[in-house]
Amino acid sequence: MGKIKIIICLMGVIFLVNTAHTNPNIMSANEARKALAALGISYGIDSYFKAVKDDDVNIVKLFHISGVDIDIQHTHINRYL
Repeated sequence: MGKIKIIICLMGVIFLVNTAHTNPNIMSANEARKALAALGISYGIDSYFKAVKDDDVNIVKLFHISGVDIDIQHTHINRYL
C-alpha cells in the first residue's frame, strides 16, 4: 500500500474514532478491532497498555470501543508501568 493510501486510511480511522467518542453508534466493536488490525496493532492487553503508556489517545479510544477487557489483577499491573 502506498504512503498516500496509508495516510488516508489513518485519517479515516482518526475521524471514526473521534466521532465514535461522541456517538458510540458510529463504530461497532468489530469495526474498532478491524481498525486496530489495519494499523498493525494486535488486539490484547499488552497493546492496550502500550498505547496508554505512549499516551496514544486515538488507539486507546479504539480499544475502549472494541470492548477490550482491561480488568487485570493488581499484581500484574506493574509490568505495564
